[in-house]
Amino acid sequence: MRKGSIVDAITHPLRKTIVEILADAPRTVSEIVTLTGKNQPTVSSHLAILTSANVVDSHPLGRERIYRLIPEGFEELVDWLDGVIHARDEKRLSPFNKKTHLITELHYARTCYDHLAGIVGVSMLDELLNRKWILQKGDGSKILTLTPEGEAGLSHLGIEIPIRRNSKRIFAYSCMDWTVKRFHLGGALGFSLLKGLENLGYLERVAGSRKVIINREVKNFFIGEPVLSY
Repeated sequence: MRKGSIVDAITHPLRKTIVEILADAPRTVSEIVTLTGKNQPTVSSHLAILTSANVVDSHPLGRERIYRLIPEGFEELVDWLDGVIHARDEKRLSPFNKKTHLITELHYARTCYDHLAGIVGVSMLDELLNRKWILQKGDGSKILTLTPEGEAGLSHLGIEIPIRRNSKRIFAYSCMDWTVKRFHLGGALGFSLLKGLENLGYLERVAGSRKVIINREVKNFFIGEPVLSY
């Protein structure tokens, strides 16, 4: 992901406004023109820049196109910023500063958008790949494929598999973890895995924070511990 291009795309005043509009709901060009008060060529030009930065996409709607935000376009940016901030803070903290413990916990386990990140998140994706429950495409794409064995295995362990059809969200992809410098599982499947681990009591999310508290050894998830009832 090109952080610079995304930052440039979303910090322009008009493009920032368009992002805020699309965060509320998908819109046609005509609707965005009305809401911004700008002419159509100007709006279309800025939409093209947002599309090029992979934070907006579109699909035909009659004689127009309807535009929407791509959540995945922001996920790595958010986690990258998180890593930059924590790396900066770590350099300023003494070993006796109380914040050091919190930062270490955030690096160990946290949320990235709505999926599991940090050392625990990276380890989970590694295990899924080692078991060949998830496969990577060989063309350098970050898109991941859930195998039939993976679908059966995760379902057996209590993870609800997201419905693929008619979903506009990427099903599964490798999301760069900017603290571990490796990938964790993103997309709809990443969200389902986080939610499932939470329901099964392995972890809990802290309200108003990206911090995740680990209650049980997540590695035991794969060795057939009894599935708890929801």
